Amino acid sequence: PYHLPVHIYTVLRKDLSKPGHSPYILCREAGDIPKSSIELLVTFRSGEHKNFTLNHYLSIPPPRTLRLNIVKAMLQNQYPEEVNATEVEQIEFMPFVAGDTPVGRTTSGAHEEQPSAS
Repeated sequence: PYHLPVHIYTVLRKDLSKPGHSPYILCREAGDIPKSSIELLVTFRSGEHKNFTLNHYLSIPPPRTLRLNIVKAMLQNQYPEEVNATEVEQIEFMPFVAGDTPVGRTTSGAHEEQPSAS
């Protein structure tokens, strides 16, 4: 039997209330949300350092590296046996790698910062 190819579509919706030069959001109603993840190095109050993969990274509203309460809650939800959000001291967002060159390493403390209005 002949099978039609399956296509997955991701649709962006323009949202002029969003800051920045790309005022678009992923539209869950009109398409599929892409899978996304980022590697994190988490430092706990005890001084322990541990690497985690945070799934569904793109579901965090931009600027993602400043939404630490959301990141901590997601980590605790995804790793309930290993992460207690109240014990997180620091989160390091590991670099995206373009070839052999790290691009965009960000370190954030445990307190959520409010994005500046631009």
